[in-house]
Amino acid sequence: MTNAHAPDRASDIFVSALEPLSITVIVDAMYQLGLAEGALAPNVRHVTGPRIVGRARTVDRAVMPRNAAQKDIDPDLGLGIYEVIDSLKPGEVLVVSGEGDASYSTFGDNMALRSKIAGGIGIVTDVAVRDTAEIGELGFAAFAGGVSVRPGQFRFITRSINQPVILGGVRVRPGDIVVGDRDGVVVVPEEHALAVAERATAIETAEKQKQASLHDGMKITEAVRKYNVR
Repeated sequence: MTNAHAPDRASDIFVSALEPLSITVIVDAMYQLGLAEGALAPNVRHVTGPRIVGRARTVDRAVMPRNAAQKDIDPDLGLGIYEVIDSLKPGEVLVVSGEGDASYSTFGDNMALRSKIAGGIGIVTDVAVRDTAEIGELGFAAFAGGVSVRPGQFRFITRSINQPVILGGVRVRPGDIVVGDRDGVVVVPEEHALAVAERATAIETAEKQKQASLHDGMKITEAVRKYNVR
């Protein structure tokens, strides 16, 4: 799905369906439905800011090769990540792959400020971010492979924008729905979002009943048999 066809957030039934659900029940629902795993590897973790649910906008970056620079790879993409930031729509999530090299940052406070003004709600990346206090104060979310003060402008080159990327072991397409909280990040394809939301809601209801029974003294073996949604 391309961003050009993404619905406005206010009328986005797929984002709205997943909005109230925790990442854990979303992941469990995907397992139960037999869908491909959408949970990013745990090294991509919450750094700062709020929980996020939004559409992905993608940037594919790579560690600069020893024998080439950005001009040799694609000179038109020298400002690619900034072009995507400038074109963010309300509720979108910037997704930046970088081959998992978290020794340098790919995102800081000025980029977060412009992303926030454009309507973006967060960044998900397998490399590092910096200026985390300032990013958090903006109410912008960062999920990253690490934190590093080292600037990445001479470390990374950009290979593509608004194309599928691989991040945390998961393919992320523009327009996929990204959900992130303190437990991690999961990517849900639009075509499965409503089914996932329905199953996740059932799981969440069963979990609340299970916890109430545990408070009342039920053994966990009995609670699993009674309430686990399969």
